[in-house]
Amino acid sequence: MMQAIIVHAAPAVTPRCQQCHMETTICVRCASCKKVLCFECDFSYHRTRPFNTRQCMQLDSSFPLKPTQFLDPSGNIFDKYVHVPLFLPTECSNCRAEGSLKCQAGSKSIAVITRDGRFDLSNTSFCCSKCLCIAEASVEVYLQSGFCPGCPTSLTYLFSTDVLEHWTHLKHQLPGSSERKYLTILEELSKTRGRFDVISRVHFARASREYEYMQHQINTKILSRQVMVCKACGVKPKALHVDGNFKLYRWRLSHIKDRSRSLFNSDIIHSDEDVKSHVELIDSVKPRGKGKDTCGDSAYTASRLESNRKKNMDQTGVLMGSCRHGVILGAANMDRGETYRHVHFLHSKISCEFFCQDVVCKYFSFAEEIGKTKGLERFAQVTQNCTGFLSRWHGKTHSWPCQLLWGGSWKLHAAATTGEEQEQVFSTMSRYSNTTRYMSDASRRDHLSAAIGYWNRRKEENMGKTLVKRLLKARKKVACLEKKFDSLMRERGLVEEDLPKILEHLRTKAINSHDKIASTNWPLAYEKEDLEGLYLQIHRLQYRIETVAVSSKERTKLRKGITKAKKRAEGHILFVNQMIENCQTKLQPKVAEAEIRTWRKVEPTDFTEGIFPWQTEGSVSGRGNFHLIDLWMLLRRFKEEVTETPIEMFRYLDSLSHLKKSLELSLSCSELPLNRGKRFLVCNEIKKIETNLASSLSLFEEYLPPDKHDVFYEFYNSSED
Repeated sequence: MMQAIIVHAAPAVTPRCQQCHMETTICVRCASCKKVLCFECDFSYHRTRPFNTRQCMQLDSSFPLKPTQFLDPSGNIFDKYVHVPLFLPTECSNCRAEGSLKCQAGSKSIAVITRDGRFDLSNTSFCCSKCLCIAEASVEVYLQSGFCPGCPTSLTYLFSTDVLEHWTHLKHQLPGSSERKYLTILEELSKTRGRFDVISRVHFARASREYEYMQHQINTKILSRQVMVCKACGVKPKALHVDGNFKLYRWRLSHIKDRSRSLFNSDIIHSDEDVKSHVELIDSVKPRGKGKDTCGDSAYTASRLESNRKKNMDQTGVLMGSCRHGVILGAANMDRGETYRHVHFLHSKISCEFFCQDVVCKYFSFAEEIGKTKGLERFAQVTQNCTGFLSRWHGKTHSWPCQLLWGGSWKLHAAATTGEEQEQVFSTMSRYSNTTRYMSDASRRDHLSAAIGYWNRRKEENMGKTLVKRLLKARKKVACLEKKFDSLMRERGLVEEDLPKILEHLRTKAINSHDKIASTNWPLAYEKEDLEGLYLQIHRLQYRIETVAVSSKERTKLRKGITKAKKRAEGHILFVNQMIENCQTKLQPKVAEAEIRTWRKVEPTDFTEGIFPWQTEGSVSGRGNFHLIDLWMLLRRFKEEVTETPIEMFRYLDSLSHLKKSLELSLSCSELPLNRGKRFLVCNEIKKIETNLASSLSLFEEYLPPDKHDVFYEFYNSSED
């Protein structure tokens, strides 16, 4: 392989032009069109193809040629003005003659940036053979030919749409990619090919933002795409998971002199003014409190009642809400951490059946109180029309009563919703922090808005495969959980009719325990509260290591905190077990000691699982009943998923069908150029929807039971009609 490359480095002994087939001592080799040409054919062929990579091949050496450089019969280089290749207008703007225009190079220089680097060319003029009128090409003609200006008032910089599209896919497929380094690559390509190697970063950033916004406008205004809507969920999603990302912050001193305005505005991310007015409205009726808001006996800071503004930051992160399929439905900037007021703003904008959050046990009480407050009665429907849903993974860090009363897998008709979908979104979104933290406010808003739109578009394109995967996973989990459930039921000697009674008994105990949990008169109140708090603290620190900590120094600090918490917990466990043993040996214990005697000793598994003896009346059966019911509930949720997913498949197909019909109704018969262009774009979109419908139908029919196929065929025929 290396030998072949070395042999090709030198020209042939007797080079022959592939255009005129004449032998020549000096030839030009083009790596783009894969041709070897003589000086005459090279001039006639490449004068209108300036973006090709050419080399002058001599007997003992070679050197790159600029797009404006050509060879004379003696092999000397001469310069020639070369224009930017453009589409010819259909008629002359002066005499209206058709087919009379030709392109020629103008007197102004233009830097054109493509994926191969920078090309310095001349502006393009159109010369009419009828009236001999010469007119410079307008900005519209450059745009129609695939070149976006770096500045709308000047044509000194042009960027081809292929380099802008390439950068769009690159920065969203590899979030956090450096724009500066991407331009450095283009500059290196220009340098190695003998061209000028300076590319304006300011012009490129402006052209890239405007290109993405233009695509967004076409998608929403002409193609009627709803960026922030999930087609499988419909108007009212089954679940909405809201969470904040603290990695997407912005420094206060970043680009302080930048006065540019956002192009996307509030199209995707809610405006900061709307969030601020909502927070101030709540503050005017419900003043901010002081102190920590707790979950169980520990401050669980995923979201707080109040939060302080962070030093040197204009935005501390982004609050997002996504459906159970990972489609982002809403977003808002945070200026002082993730508070209940910010969460309530996003919650009030999106109607859902289940509202999922990391500390929904505390937030829901706050939201219900807001709806009952005088002057804010209109927010009562926020909690009346939905159910609180504690995220499954975060629920493991809550107290046992909280898991039982708010746990997502214990909610009827919730299906296999995890309430952790936003964490999956953040696994990608967090990587944008490498660049957004140094951006101006407007650039950051546009960048994240484009990122959210790109993410949702990919989710929509793969929705058919996603729904099939969810169905197959649910079927597999049902079979696996049924085996575990049957084995546990046989071991306990129970039948399924006994489970509702056990469930009701657990609910009663959870409510009673939840009411008593803040009481300081409870025996060993300090030790119990501290043990439960340490359990929550360790899980919270582990979560921060995985999601928030961005440096090894910060992760080391958090790990030290975990070690200290574990040592402290060991001391409390020894003390509590000693007290239990002492109380059990007393002949005439006091009232508090009599209650302690009913407890069993704290075991290491109790601290690992967060279910302590005083929460289950000291019996092992309390914890066993909890795990049994939890397994039963999880099995029921996956059975619901097997039923729910086909409904979402129908809803997804129905959304595509309705979009197709609405686009067909919007087609205009007008022959005006603008209307013809819109009609062409809409027709292309309709064909894509038809292809998506057909592929989704065949995919769904492959994995659904045969009794559902007739319904799908009926739906397909109706959509075709």
